[in-house]
Amino acid sequence: MIPDIYARGFSEEPWKHDWHEIPQFNEHTMWVYKEGMIKGFIISFIIRGNPYISVLTVVPEYTRKGIASKLLGHCIDYWSEKHDDIYIHVEKDNLPAIHLYKKHDFVILREDKKEYYMKRENKWKD
Repeated sequence: MIPDIYARGFSEEPWKHDWHEIPQFNEHTMWVYKEGMIKGFIISFIIRGNPYISVLTVVPEYTRKGIASKLLGHCIDYWSEKHDDIYIHVEKDNLPAIHLYKKHDFVILREDKKEYYMKRENKWKD
């Protein structure tokens, strides 16, 4: 189901059937929002020693209902216990996603023609 939800959320082809076998994938850093059916998910993992959010998507008919914010909150809570920063790439034309990340204290570090590279600092870590 996850590859199909990804395809619907991003209007792309579904992932290959072995997507969960990529070396970075860790089932403990993936959260799924399920309310009768799976409505969204977030996948994150460590890259170069820091948490990186690889994918956050919600089934299109369930967007703007707080699901993405809940998923992102779980991810932030998990990583903030042991890491200072969390990173993500987001396409420049994905204004709802940019707004969501800024609402959760992500800032733009740099950009290229198509994407922003964003970072969230853990303000509460001692």
